[in-house]
Amino acid sequence: MSEKKELKEKDLYMLSSLREGEEGSIYSIFGRRGILNRLASMGLVPGTKIKVLRNSWGPVIVLASNTRLAIGRGQATKIFIAKDHVSPFEKIVNTKID
Repeated sequence: MSEKKELKEKDLYMLSSLREGEEGSIYSIFGRRGILNRLASMGLVPGTKIKVLRNSWGPVIVLASNTRLAIGRGQATKIFIAKDHVSPFEKIVNTKID
């Protein structure tokens, strides 16, 4: 599958814009070396699967690799998440029943 086709099947969202309970994989991180190194030391690199546990005010709390992490709101705006473009209805329709 080509990268262009793959991107059409996914939407990218800033981590700071995701709601509690939403999940996805880190697609890219924008920032200077210091921010990239800090996030990498926390295990947050492209391809890492995350779930948002809290996103109200203050830091965004996520679950990544079975670890709860607090990410500052400014840093959360630099992390882009890829979510599969599948609606809840499509998940029900495509569920195999044995």
